[in-house]
Amino acid sequence: MDAQPKLAEEPGQAPEVFVARQPIYDRHLGVFAYELLFRDGEGNRALISQGNGSHALVSDGEAATIRVLGSVLTEIGLEEIVGDNPASVNVTRRFLLDAGIPPLPAERMILEVLEDVEVDDLLVEAVRRFKSKGYTLALDDFTWRESLRPLVELADIVKIDVAALDDAGLEEQLRLLLPFGKKLVAEKVETYERFETCKALGFDYFQGDFFCKPKVLRQKAIPSNRLAQLKLIAALNSEETEFDEVERIISRDVGLSFKLLRYINSAFFSLPQKVGSIRQAMVLLGLHAIRRWSTLLVMAGIDDKPHELIVTALIRARMCELLTPGHVQREHEESFTVGMFSVVEALMDAPIDRVLASLPLAEELKLAIAKQEGPKGNILAAVLAFEAGDFARLLEVAPRVGISVQDAYNQAVAWASEAARELER
Repeated sequence: MDAQPKLAEEPGQAPEVFVARQPIYDRHLGVFAYELLFRDGEGNRALISQGNGSHALVSDGEAATIRVLGSVLTEIGLEEIVGDNPASVNVTRRFLLDAGIPPLPAERMILEVLEDVEVDDLLVEAVRRFKSKGYTLALDDFTWRESLRPLVELADIVKIDVAALDDAGLEEQLRLLLPFGKKLVAEKVETYERFETCKALGFDYFQGDFFCKPKVLRQKAIPSNRLAQLKLIAALNSEETEFDEVERIISRDVGLSFKLLRYINSAFFSLPQKVGSIRQAMVLLGLHAIRRWSTLLVMAGIDDKPHELIVTALIRARMCELLTPGHVQREHEESFTVGMFSVVEALMDAPIDRVLASLPLAEELKLAIAKQEGPKGNILAAVLAFEAGDFARLLEVAPRVGISVQDAYNQAVAWASEAARELER
């Protein structure tokens, strides 16, 4: 029987720490930093930073913060969770006053001071002390109050919840902040249209789910510039397309053939011999693997999409695969497909039902992707909950498997980062 995932503290053991990440983008949709979304395993006794911008501050938030920072440093590894990017974490007044210096390198850390902090001389001095040690300071969910002026003067970054303000309110906040010359982050950016608006207003960085959403939601057809890629993806993934036909499909596309052979010969695969043809690659790796990587390369080649969208697809795919119960290979392969295609709406800039109608996937997989229904849909729901930092939801839907959800996430991030890195070369 599969073991229950380690979702809560077990008797005699230290509570498990959940740590996910959410990208913060620059104006060119490159990743500037990752905010760490976390909670410990002690039920409500934690500081929960969720992807939707809400924070649950409870009895031992400072201890949870310290435990998470220690876990990132000693168990997960800073490089594994954020790569070369800075890590951003929420901190409370008590943390700043009492916790001491975090166990992570100052040049890699952004400390986000929470919006409800009480500002007095003690806090200002504590913030100044962190600044003197080289930490980057950010003000989270900022709304102007005169009492916050000392913190604004010390801060490097100010984060504004753009979903909570209309255009007039947003412009007023910017009018008050721009004279201070701080870097500005637009939080809760949920659509590309809002991203473009915030970019035009002068924001430097952007955070939210907009990059996983299509640019156009109301159009009736898939854009013509995406249709060819979708047809190629459909042909590669059709169960009616057998070995020889897959080889012909890939070989007819010179660009895809070149990319696939270069990718397969990269350090990521570490094959014992150099692969010189598509057929040789298919014999060595198998039909399913060639379908998987060819599909990924087509998706990665779609213009004007942030690289992080492909990283997200890979993390979801690998995590779904790892969290699939049992040892039936086909079940794990299908879960990978569900995770990978969970971003297809954003890639194709079209509603999910129209995109899926064009793909030769089983109805079970389509329902899993579009509505998180069925066993594989439930796995995807758990992955999406973890990704968003919605750990309460995770506790409800996490599947019963022999690997902890945190370990699955850590492995998926490391694997996806390496796989995506080779794609950029």
